[in-house]
Amino acid sequence: MAEADCAGGEHTKIIGVVDLPRRRRTVALTGRTEFDGLPIPFWRFAAQCAAGERAQVRYLKSAGLWSPDSQALCANHDDLEFTTTWFQNAGLVLTRDEDLPDGDSPGMSWAMACRIADLMLSMLWPQVEAVAASIDARGLLTGDQAAELAGATNPPPHTRPD
Repeated sequence: MAEADCAGGEHTKIIGVVDLPRRRRTVALTGRTEFDGLPIPFWRFAAQCAAGERAQVRYLKSAGLWSPDSQALCANHDDLEFTTTWFQNAGLVLTRDEDLPDGDSPGMSWAMACRIADLMLSMLWPQVEAVAASIDARGLLTGDQAAELAGATNPPPHTRPD
């Protein structure tokens, strides 16, 4: 979701939709975003990870296409698993439901990440639709193309000190 990425501070390299090798999936597509930027707060990163799934839900509901089948297809556990692994590698905790991490463990819940993503999508929905339409037509976009469509600036790549 490059429009949220640009708003989040990362330099987005590429964004789009790609085919997955078909395994046990009925739909074999997923989002692809590559970015390089300064570290962002963990809660913002989690919300960006949840945003693709939440955008699908919002679009299907607004188009009158919401059904039990589409609900099952939108439950993208890959995003949750990726974010959980990222949190673990960063020494953080991501819980599935409303429960927050115990004691002194920093982190958040996936449910909270979804609520933040919903808020971001509400603020950026016209930009999301513009970028999505271009991705639908072209496949992959550069971060600069997505930022231009969203009326945003793609921050410069992060330069690491030597």
